[in-house]
Amino acid sequence: MARDNINLAAIAGTQAGLGLNPLPTFDWNVISATVQPLISPYLVTLNNFLGMLFTFPIIVAIWYTNTWYTGYLPINVNQPYDRFGNRYKVTTILDENGFYDQAAYEAYSPLYLTASYAFLYGVFFAVYPATIVYAYLHHRHDIVRGFKSLFKKTNPKVAHRDVHNRLMSVYPEVPEWWYMLLLLAAIGFGLIAILNYPTHTTVGALFMGIALAVIFIIPVGVIYAVTNVQITLNVLAEFIGGLLFPGNALAMNMFKSYGFVTTSRAIMFAQDLKLGHYSKIPPRIMFVGQTVATVVSTCVAMAILNWQVTSIKGVCTPEAQAKFYCPGTSTMFTASVIWGTLGPAKMYGKDGPYFVLIFGFLIGAVFPIPFYFLAKKFPNSKLIRGFHVPVFLTGGLNWAPYNMSHAWPAVPVAYFFQVFVRKHYLAWWQKYNYILSTGLDCGVAIAAIVTFFALQWQEVNIEWWGNSVVAEGADAWPGVARLQPPQRPGSDQPYWGPGPGEFH
Repeated sequence: MARDNINLAAIAGTQAGLGLNPLPTFDWNVISATVQPLISPYLVTLNNFLGMLFTFPIIVAIWYTNTWYTGYLPINVNQPYDRFGNRYKVTTILDENGFYDQAAYEAYSPLYLTASYAFLYGVFFAVYPATIVYAYLHHRHDIVRGFKSLFKKTNPKVAHRDVHNRLMSVYPEVPEWWYMLLLLAAIGFGLIAILNYPTHTTVGALFMGIALAVIFIIPVGVIYAVTNVQITLNVLAEFIGGLLFPGNALAMNMFKSYGFVTTSRAIMFAQDLKLGHYSKIPPRIMFVGQTVATVVSTCVAMAILNWQVTSIKGVCTPEAQAKFYCPGTSTMFTASVIWGTLGPAKMYGKDGPYFVLIFGFLIGAVFPIPFYFLAKKFPNSKLIRGFHVPVFLTGGLNWAPYNMSHAWPAVPVAYFFQVFVRKHYLAWWQKYNYILSTGLDCGVAIAAIVTFFALQWQEVNIEWWGNSVVAEGADAWPGVARLQPPQRPGSDQPYWGPGPGEFH
């Protein structure tokens, strides 16, 4: 419908637009992209959507007022751009060692972000202090009780004699020295990687990354346990890493990996231990199984990655075979440029174009406090008690590459299964709800494998309207800008913003 209308594509488009559409998809892979509607509590799914809905008009206002020159760019794309409206050529501002070159930068262009992607980082800045403050306000007693149990001689399985602990008490626990040995082995491999290869990184990246994980793993883990939403530390790790290693994207990414990935994997490890506890699997068997699986999956993942890069034509580019645009990988690449190559001081310092977004830290620290006291004053209000600040903010993190078409469809699905079916058909819900969710996820994965190797890899193209329409018009990825750059005197091509010698 009016596929060449730039304004309609920006607001309602599901490829490069904001996805405001009441019936955007029946694809389970899209419905479950931002939250698992059959597994997460209904209020979590609703909070996730409300976070996107609340930030939607802010992004629209940024784009239509041309704030940060965003009107010259598509509205919802996670790629960096130069002043000409082209994808940012990072190699232009690097020296032969891959470090930032100030003179080359001044001769080329500042880095510009789309409206949604620029605002996204402001929400990231807010979610981290909000997570710590929320965990302290709502879960501090549980956290303190958990720490106290570490120093008591009483076996927690004996102290908390529920049926699961009684059944699991017959199995020996994993000794603490097993975990310590695993940690030391991981640190050893990390040191080998840093010191034996041209990473241009100090060992401080490893140990400071682990320290970051130690600080955040409990508040992030508590919120994840309650909501099934994990607050990722990638942007915080990028921010700190960029300050520690300015102009060195590789070192920043090393620090980011040791901080962000350590936290994420540790929480997944704990999640699997919890599943094993309820499934009555001996803890030592769980430990060995997870460790072996981690090593095997690492090798398999690296092999697949190398195969993708060398075998898929144009992978992660607009010309990619079978539309392998790599939205997640593009986000990581853009982040490497912002936080590693240019550094947070240049982008978010007092003279940086996006300085105002730094106030997200202050907003995030204050945001949970009034809702905490409102919940204390009105304990019976479902509206107030159901509002979860970190999950709400996390909904605002879904932009670029996702849009509302990845969040809204989950709401009616979640309400039907988690409210209606659970209330009226509890026996069915208890027996089949989670199995149905797993079945749909497996169906998507199996269908993707079969489709890829049977059709896409064999370059069998099925030409029909449903396949081609997504690549036509103003919503075709990577989208269309609203404004055209002005022609400047003495320049071969039009551009916006400061020119050479006018920025630093």
